[in-house]
Amino acid sequence: MAFLPSILPTKKTIIVPTNPPTQTPIAPTASYQCPNTSNNTYQALSVNPPKTANPQAHPDINLHIRGYQIANAAKSLIELTGATDTKAPQLTTLLEGNRSPTISNTYQVYDWHWSNNSKGGLIRTWDVTMVGLSSSPGQTIKLPNSGYDIGGGQALVLFAEYNTLTLKYTREDNVVSGYTIHLDEICVDPNLLVYYQRLDNQGRNSLPALKGGETIGKAKSAEVKVAIRDSGNFMDPRSRKDWWAR
Repeated sequence: MAFLPSILPTKKTIIVPTNPPTQTPIAPTASYQCPNTSNNTYQALSVNPPKTANPQAHPDINLHIRGYQIANAAKSLIELTGATDTKAPQLTTLLEGNRSPTISNTYQVYDWHWSNNSKGGLIRTWDVTMVGLSSSPGQTIKLPNSGYDIGGGQALVLFAEYNTLTLKYTREDNVVSGYTIHLDEICVDPNLLVYYQRLDNQGRNSLPALKGGETIGKAKSAEVKVAIRDSGNFMDPRSRKDWWAR
């Protein structure tokens, strides 16, 4: 499949106070037990080589290897200038029944030093590289809709554990091109998790393929954490024109 290159937005200059107030994180309260069963079924698509070896330990595939920390930044959408990819995944379609969830917390993801395979400092390209979206415990989480078709779906599941997912809007088993979404602190659909584990154990020749709007899990607490990447680069999920336009 010929993949149309995505477009990186440019920063807008914003004047901030010299000493901005320290952000006090909102602690999401957990009151939902993740289900052990599901009625959902999923399909698979073949993966374009090369395949990722040991994805659980790969810092581009498993977000927990990098980690993240709370950021002192505005808990609101921001206006950026520059070109816009009208096919980009829309976070308005992530949480069922809520197209404009409140940003409860902002975070920064850690960089990775590939030269010595070690964690670096926080990524500073943007003030924010992950957001916490307010949710209701047990609220249905769906694959964000995009304008891309990978031949029977919109995205592959590159990684799944009980509470985290990595989703890729191309057929490649890496984050090099196209869009990647990381979701954390969620209840991954148990059938999707089992299916991913089976295909991963079979050599990752195929991986679960998801349609836009397909159920992928439930909110574990009052916050769902989301990071979005464009051709490997962690972006600011608060950009209205890029991720919240439709």
